[in-house]
Amino acid sequence: MARPYLIQLALNIIEAYPELGVTVGNGHIYIRKKGYEQHLKEWLFSMLSDLPEIDHPIETVRFAVYVDDSLELVTLINPSEFDVRALDVAIEAELSFSKPAELSDPVHQPLPLNHFYYSNNKFFKEYYKGTNYYKKGKFMTRD
Repeated sequence: MARPYLIQLALNIIEAYPELGVTVGNGHIYIRKKGYEQHLKEWLFSMLSDLPEIDHPIETVRFAVYVDDSLELVTLINPSEFDVRALDVAIEAELSFSKPAELSDPVHQPLPLNHFYYSNNKFFKEYYKGTNYYKKGKFMTRD
């Protein structure tokens, strides 16, 4: 499956930061860097904010960052509603990842960059408050 946003983002990183080892595979951008960063996630997001805009529809992109050959960070950008809701359920289940949550209506499109979630990470919890949408370990439909 072609992932033009992911590919362009990887190319932008390679061009702007030639000292990093950057590879792409399975919907991930793998970054290999030398030297310790105390706040690796902040470093990644700062680096991304310095890159040029991408003229493709946004996609959810997962990053795996290795520091001196040790995997130190796995994170994603442009999460979908599915990603956000799955994380909420995982946190409520005390981060028990022994089995995937049962999902009856997952939404897999990345949230637009101007979505309310980015300014209020409890957006979906508040939106579905009073419904049976969030129950421990499963999602219910809003209807």
